[in-house]
Amino acid sequence: MRLLIILANENKESLCALFFNHAQQLAHELKVDVEISDLYAMGFNPLLEHSEIDLLQKRGEVAEEVRTEQEKISRADKILFIYPVWWWDRPAILKGWFDRVLTSGFAFKMTEKGPTGLLAGKKTAILRTASHDQNYYERTGGEFAISCGIRDGAFRFSGITDCEEKTLFGLHRAGKAQVKYLIDDAEHFLEHFIGKA
Repeated sequence: MRLLIILANENKESLCALFFNHAQQLAHELKVDVEISDLYAMGFNPLLEHSEIDLLQKRGEVAEEVRTEQEKISRADKILFIYPVWWWDRPAILKGWFDRVLTSGFAFKMTEKGPTGLLAGKKTAILRTASHDQNYYERTGGEFAISCGIRDGAFRFSGITDCEEKTLFGLHRAGKAQVKYLIDDAEHFLEHFIGKA
């Protein structure tokens, strides 16, 4: 089995970075082959420009860094995304990764009956950190918003139906005990996802 871990957080002192490192260590302990995409460290360009769309449509080609990410996805059985919630969504660098990497002909194809996903069988998981408490997101509709764009949009459009999610709410005001509880919860989530068949 091969695991791809994608991190979208530049802060090396963040919980996201802690979970990113823990997931890699756990994969090694479980003898799971692992590849990583640390988007900020890679300097990944999130901008999908017209010239890139034109290249794909006219010549069926993608930029080298996009092809590299697509090859990682192709090799992976499981894909783990780790990121903070910003404005009820992914950080822009991760949104741009989706825009540029999940291209027509790789992640999906258009047919007379509509789009058909090409990444069926991949297992995915999302581990997010969020500043406000869960009640706030439930009350404002944010809990649905932070999930549907990836799960119901990009994943299902690409044929991926197996998606596990964990959002760690309330980090802005969490005390030490609460932070420890959230870290333990996240580590159990990672152990379950990485360790299961």
